Amino acid sequence: MSSRTIAGSEEPADQREQISALARQRAEEYLQTGNRSAVIRAVAGYRLLVLSATNDEDRVEALSGLSASRQLLFGSRGLRSDIDDAIERGTAVLAMLDPTRPRTRHHANLGNAYRLRFEEVSSDRADLRAGLQHAWDALDDEAAPHVHAQRLSNFGLLLRLHFEALGRRDDIDESVEVIEEAVELADAAQRPQILSNASTSRRIRGARYGIAEDLHESRRLSNRALRSRETPEHLRVGLLINAALPDLDLFHLTDIAAHLKRAELALELALKLVDHGSPDHLIVLINLANLKRLLASADPAPGRSDEAVEVALAALAALPVRHPDRPRFLAAVGRALRTRLNLEGRAEDARDSVRYRSQAADYDGGDPYERALSAYTAGLWASEDNEHDTALHYLLTALDLLPKVVWLGLDRTTVLAHTVEWQDLARDVAASAIQNDELPVAIAALERGRTMFWSQVTGYPDESTRLRNAHPGLGDHLDRLDRISEQLAAARAAANEKISASRANS
Repeated sequence: MSSRTIAGSEEPADQREQISALARQRAEEYLQTGNRSAVIRAVAGYRLLVLSATNDEDRVEALSGLSASRQLLFGSRGLRSDIDDAIERGTAVLAMLDPTRPRTRHHANLGNAYRLRFEEVSSDRADLRAGLQHAWDALDDEAAPHVHAQRLSNFGLLLRLHFEALGRRDDIDESVEVIEEAVELADAAQRPQILSNASTSRRIRGARYGIAEDLHESRRLSNRALRSRETPEHLRVGLLINAALPDLDLFHLTDIAAHLKRAELALELALKLVDHGSPDHLIVLINLANLKRLLASADPAPGRSDEAVEVALAALAALPVRHPDRPRFLAAVGRALRTRLNLEGRAEDARDSVRYRSQAADYDGGDPYERALSAYTAGLWASEDNEHDTALHYLLTALDLLPKVVWLGLDRTTVLAHTVEWQDLARDVAASAIQNDELPVAIAALERGRTMFWSQVTGYPDESTRLRNAHPGLGDHLDRLDRISEQLAAARAAANEKISASRANS
């Protein structure tokens, strides 16, 4: 029997192959069952193979397996050290590979690792860009259909994340296209996961642009995966979430309460199935909190608003303190409290609702859109409560955050959508400033708002004309801002002249 020396031992080559086969089996077991002990054994097996490798070829294969299994372990327990190690090992693999050797498999592995770190830990766009580049480099039309399907699905997922980070419509359109191509290529075992991915991209596009057809298709894709015999049990929670969310979005479009009832059934079932402490548990809780709030508003039965607040607080309590989604969870508590205030008139809910939204606005490192929206809402609510200093502070905070949300690199459609969404902010800041006898602040706010939006619109040829054609009222609104700003500036100049004349005569 032939043998070779491995890291100073006398283990035969076939024993090394047995360890490798066992590690692969354990990783596959985890994918099918979600059993953490299985992936821990896979990591241990690949680590042993790395330590015992005697040539570059064996070391590359062992490092690649270790990188992939550390990603799975990160998915199970969420430790940053796992995903950092996966990226380090994957990068080492690419550095060791001969340039003439196939690299697509290793690019796919590293792209997924960067995506996980961006989504779950860092929110660093450098991780997102790296993941997108590796996912693109992994695409290979000549790969086996099921391999190409998985890589297309991963690329589409990263495009969706890129859209969520930067707001470019082309990204989400391409995401929908490539993932649905992946669905057609997928084999029976991988199709449920890819259907879930396709459902999410459809839903996000439908929700962002108000496309009801996308939302219905999103729900259909999730239900198709749920009905599949090939769907592993540990995927069903995510699929139930994906089946519920389009109904929440459809309710926002239609105000039809039946959508809320259907979403509630799916999320309540997901809550029964989900493992507490898992990432899916947080997703179920935050969406259930929003659902309960909407139900309380649509059907204000006794106890509904209390339930909405309780679920929102439970979701926040389950979230790690430095989680990048913290602004969204804080905002959910604020919304639930404000709903209860409107329904039951509890005085303490006014103060607390503003407090939670202001904490969301102040959370450094969170999503700029969520922070700006919370700041704007905190300012409006504080104004309703006659807390005028607080109102002005957070309205100004929203205006300060807005350039991170609406920036010149966005595509035209998204710029127009943002312009419509935020069109009243500068006016609201100015009104609050005048309420606080801060005329210079009012003038500056109107000027900033006008400059910001017109610079976005006029950054494209003929875009101001497009804006007026698509939203005639908004063009008139911006013209009014111009006139108000000029009038305030003139009033301020006149006031200054009177003050100077009075001082000269005194």
